[in-house]
Amino acid sequence: CATIHVNDEAFAGPSVTSRATS
Repeated sequence: CATIHVNDEAFAGPSVTSRATS
């Protein structure tokens, strides 16, 4: 989910980033 990961990363923040990365 690279697309959603990038979008949520800038939109939601580190919370989604960490979850998507994991």
